[in-house]
Amino acid sequence: MGGHDEGAPTSTGSPSWDCARIVCEVAIECLDVDAVAISARGTHGTRELAAATDGWATRAAELEATAGEGPGHDALILGGEVSAPDLDEARHRWPRYRALAGELGVAAVFAWPVPDGTGAPALLTGFRRQPGALPYQERVDAAALIALAAKALRYDRERAGRAGGEANKE
Repeated sequence: MGGHDEGAPTSTGSPSWDCARIVCEVAIECLDVDAVAISARGTHGTRELAAATDGWATRAAELEATAGEGPGHDALILGGEVSAPDLDEARHRWPRYRALAGELGVAAVFAWPVPDGTGAPALLTGFRRQPGALPYQERVDAAALIALAAKALRYDRERAGRAGGEANKE
């Protein structure tokens, strides 16, 4: 199945996205991808990276913000899975994203919106260095991963809220 670069999963921002990082690690074992990232609405209403399997996933996830387009952007707008099993074939659909992704070595992207209870869906994204579609069963498995990611994001936010409440009591 998938693999990842050496090093611990990465995350940015607040709250601490411990459960989201675990979901990324589970997803990379379940899906035939090289890296996984979860982005969510941050504390200031902007999209932030909640968790990623490695630095390559972090950089790949940030490409859409730079390009202003891409599979994840479309998945959030459409409210469903957007797959790009061969980004070379998507060069006309997302020209800026494709150019940046090519420089990084991203050949395929699979993006799913994650309803996380905030009104702005999060995003679960798998990245691959080689082109190719996900097998049918892995696309089915993604539904379970989406539900798990939604629960993890809610739990991480609730835990951060409780921790913030405790800090205010001191």
